[in-house]
Amino acid sequence: SVAGLQTDLALDESQKGFFLRHHAYEWVQGRPELPTPPVLEGVCEHPVSLTLEPAELEDPLTGEKVFTRAWNGQIPGPTWRIQPGCNINLTIYNKLGNYSPSVAEVRNAQGESQEPIIEFSKAYLNHTNIHTHGLHQSPVEPADSIFMRLPPGESMMWTYHIPANHMGGTFWY
Repeated sequence: SVAGLQTDLALDESQKGFFLRHHAYEWVQGRPELPTPPVLEGVCEHPVSLTLEPAELEDPLTGEKVFTRAWNGQIPGPTWRIQPGCNINLTIYNKLGNYSPSVAEVRNAQGESQEPIIEFSKAYLNHTNIHTHGLHQSPVEPADSIFMRLPPGESMMWTYHIPANHMGGTFWY
């Protein structure tokens, strides 16, 4: 037992501290597991696409609803299985729509719609991008540039050339 919770784990004192900080609440232990994401098939063989769209999730324990974004209708987004030497041609479709309903539309002096300003910066609401972590990629468009911006209602292609000598591993987007 760790802090009154029944566990079959044999934990030393340092492990008990970690367990208590991260797992000792009953609501954490009672949460359902995240689903295994589907695999995006054919990533190395032919062009593939992802669609970013609004999603509503319901907490299975409380019934609370959360509005968020999903890749191809899934949270988390699909898994890509790639090999060294693979060339990925990925098209992203942004179907998020304009702004958030809680953000007022902003117009310039000529009456044209423009991006809202939040704390002195343009807020490109519902724009998106994709960026990988761990893949050795060029930061130059159309590869892994963090400066590319895909507005709502548009699509754009990203191209990734995975080096033939790229090490294996688990990488994130």
